[in-house]
Amino acid sequence: MLILASRSKARRQLLDQAGLDYKAVPADIDEEAVQGSGLPPAEISARLARDKALAVAALYPEALVIGSDQVLEFEGVCLAKALTKAAAKARLREMGGRSHRLITSVCVVRGPEILWELTDTATLHMADIDDSRLDEYCARAGSALTDTVGGYEIERFGIRLFERIEGDYFSILGLPLLPLLNFLRTVEGR
Repeated sequence: MLILASRSKARRQLLDQAGLDYKAVPADIDEEAVQGSGLPPAEISARLARDKALAVAALYPEALVIGSDQVLEFEGVCLAKALTKAAAKARLREMGGRSHRLITSVCVVRGPEILWELTDTATLHMADIDDSRLDEYCARAGSALTDTVGGYEIERFGIRLFERIEGDYFSILGLPLLPLLNFLRTVEGR
């Protein structure tokens, strides 16, 4: 049995599109404690992925469990999802014309054993955003403003906020899919 320890719609869509047979079981962990731990962003991402996988594996010890998480680092600070659309708009205004990093980690476990881990980083360079363009984006973005840590979905209208992206597309969406699929092929021929 393969389990995704996540409630992320984007991660589920990636696994669905890859044709994997899995069950989604959200992990119950204290994400705020890890995010506020003072660890470097890459370690926060890796720890969240690992903690999610291990928490669900405790309930399903025979299953292969995939944990994944992502943090957004902007000017050395890990940002959380904006609580309101106004806060998301203010953040996007601040990030306009600058770069930020999305750090995505994945961890596969069986029971208490960590079988494989990976952390991948993408750098996203936002275009300069004037007020009318920002207003147009916010009007069209809908729930992406508060459902995603950056306030955008690059697979949709959010791509128009960027001038350049360096890194793996799937990692930006929240799951380093190709390395994960390569690992799963070695485990059980998936």
